[in-house]
Amino acid sequence: MAIATLAFRRCVINSPEFGSDEEHVGSRIFFDLHVGGVGYANLFVDVREFVREGAKHKPLLITMPSGYTGPWNAPVFQSLVEFYYRHAVGVKWGMFGMRGPSMRLENWTVEQEMLVQFEVFDDNETGAGVR
Repeated sequence: MAIATLAFRRCVINSPEFGSDEEHVGSRIFFDLHVGGVGYANLFVDVREFVREGAKHKPLLITMPSGYTGPWNAPVFQSLVEFYYRHAVGVKWGMFGMRGPSMRLENWTVEQEMLVQFEVFDDNETGAGVR
């Protein structure tokens, strides 16, 4: 087991390139990752959020990080990405309502840094969250 340091940098919100459509807001979150003394810069995940009424508390659809295939802990990573997204973006979305920005704010960038650490597991280790 190793400790990963995740440095969230920014989020591009509501881009058709990242999955925005009539039912989802598609966004991309950029971050750096350090695991076991090795750094991985400029990684990203795509995030899709349902915009229909009643979907406010539905889990986000989050891809695996691009450019990283090492030890992992998917459930914790998913939770951290969701926390970051809702913290960086959620309050700002609330100013416009869920439907409004999907038509008005395409490729809206939020520069919000956040540093977190979490445990990751090698493939041969047991426990939930092995990638």
